[in-house]
Amino acid sequence: MRPILMKGHERPLTFLKYNRDGDLLFSCAKDHNPTVWFADNGERLGTYRGHNGAVWCCDGIR
Repeated sequence: MRPILMKGHERPLTFLKYNRDGDLLFSCAKDHNPTVWFADNGERLGTYRGHNGAVWCCDGIR
């Protein structure tokens, strides 16, 4: 296992969660932008925009 540095949030993280398959990592932070990353290389897949405050946690749909 090797550490991966994921740059993308501007405020502290509040939550991290892998999807069921373990290939995606979801991150929530106080910067209002939940983000999804490829777990193998830390590349950002996308950002969910539209929140007006800190996002404390998230959960995927099966």
